[in-house]
Amino acid sequence: MRLHLSFWRVLLVVIIALSTPSVVLDYVMHKVGFSMNLFNMALFFISIIVAIESLRHTEFVAFQRNVLAFFVIVIFYFLIIWNLKIFQAGGERQIFRAMLYGPLLLIIINDRRFNLEKLTNVLVGVVFILSALSVIQYFGFLTLTITLAPSSLPGYEELAVGFGGFQSIEILTLPRNQGFFSEPTNFAQLLMIPMFMAAYKVIQKKSLSNYIVLITIITAFITTFSVANFFGVFVGLALFFFYRGRNEYYKHFKKPSKIFNFLAFAGIMYALVMFFQITNSNSINDSVLGKDTSGNLTDRLDRNLLYLNHIQQKPFGDIDFQRDTAWNPGFVGTAAIVGGYPLLLILATFLTMYFHKIINRLKRSRLLVLYISLISFFVPGLWDLQFYETYFVFIFVYFTTLIRFEMNGEELTAEEKAQRLN
Repeated sequence: MRLHLSFWRVLLVVIIALSTPSVVLDYVMHKVGFSMNLFNMALFFISIIVAIESLRHTEFVAFQRNVLAFFVIVIFYFLIIWNLKIFQAGGERQIFRAMLYGPLLLIIINDRRFNLEKLTNVLVGVVFILSALSVIQYFGFLTLTITLAPSSLPGYEELAVGFGGFQSIEILTLPRNQGFFSEPTNFAQLLMIPMFMAAYKVIQKKSLSNYIVLITIITAFITTFSVANFFGVFVGLALFFFYRGRNEYYKHFKKPSKIFNFLAFAGIMYALVMFFQITNSNSINDSVLGKDTSGNLTDRLDRNLLYLNHIQQKPFGDIDFQRDTAWNPGFVGTAAIVGGYPLLLILATFLTMYFHKIINRLKRSRLLVLYISLISFFVPGLWDLQFYETYFVFIFVYFTTLIRFEMNGEELTAEEKAQRLN
């Protein structure tokens, strides 16, 4: 019975994670004729019920209490600046609900009965299925063996759709795999961390099934042709070889070659520079990776400056201005226009504290690959990520819990060693 309940809790968490920016749930609800608003309401109230039931089985360490405090502060800040707007249809309600999921997920996942390893396996499994379907559709569409139908999902009528996701009809070069997302970059963001998780599983156990999962997710990731996320992978690989020789666990058990780590790090940095030159191609017609990267960086900076200049007159944010411009300035600009200077300060404080903890784990954790995945995820996230997406909230809650569980294991190991010495 407990195992059965554990699975449903894990499934609930994965569904919450896939709420936004993925539109796979929107697509399914649209196909079966069920209101997405009712689904979101039901999902939210079920989460509250489960969190209340889990509360008496939940304990937080200091780091987790700091993360919980961040969500609580943001929630109360939005209550102050938005008041009753949080109950009206629109961006305010969506953002407020996403922030409420932070404390709820922290409580549910930190329940002593919750199985974090099972959550990891289910997440990788779901992403594998989405990746496999998207890859099959992608190459079928490319070879004209699969025909896609016009999408009827509101807001996505200009796209074609099939069992593997959406597809742009206007294609200048190679098509890009975007799965059930508004654009390929968002799909690549979803794939990033599960891809590293799958790689870690291969490192732990070199089985055929693990290789199939990893190769499938990598293929889906590559076919997104998301330059920003490709840069994130390069950064992650460089960090892996940089920290592998400094990591206490790897130095003790793996004994990596310092020369090999240095050469690998140098090679990745060189490849990063070469990749930048390729993507800096001025014309997208030259290559699917030709993104005029320098120009796009300047354009994205201009968007951020526009929003930052605007909040000089609106220091507590102006979400209506974001609706009028319909631009995505990335993580910083979105935070600025949604919550103004106070929200920027809150986020900067939180992220400094959070990544300080992550970097400390890079120096000693056997889960080096997993912690690096968060940095690989966040680096391109500065380009396109929006802090109020439920997947963003889930990821930070997941790693908060991972740190707590791993540190508990380290303490247990220390106690066992002390007992043996006595």
